[in-house]
Amino acid sequence: MQKDSRTPISVQLIIHGAMGAILGALLGLALIITNRHIFQLIDSSSSPSISMALFVGFFAFVVSTGGTISGFFFTAIELTALEAKSKLNALISSAVRELSLPHYFSNRGRWCRMIIAAAVLVIGDNEMSKDLRQALLARRQL
Repeated sequence: MQKDSRTPISVQLIIHGAMGAILGALLGLALIITNRHIFQLIDSSSSPSISMALFVGFFAFVVSTGGTISGFFFTAIELTALEAKSKLNALISSAVRELSLPHYFSNRGRWCRMIIAAAVLVIGDNEMSKDLRQALLARRQL
């Protein structure tokens, strides 16, 4: 998914689960086709179509469950990173206003924003620098 995606979490989890189900079904079919012992086992059963559907469905379920769980973690990490980034940008914007820097600096790239953040950290021990330290530490942990 895209980093600035506005898709709801439930839709993202459904997408991850569907991708896992498709991959699991393809894995089950590939095992049936490539392994002649599994193919003979399914072919010798009383109803081969049901046995094949059960075999493929099992792999689809297992991989879909794993895909949904990993999708949940990916989405949680992505939302945390977006929240930390927006908090850091808000703090830097307030630092630009408080330090009376030209607006030119606030719209520049990442390096300029990091220099401003470092300047705020070096200049003082006020509330804004504490918040900025916490935001930078949260961003670094990701």
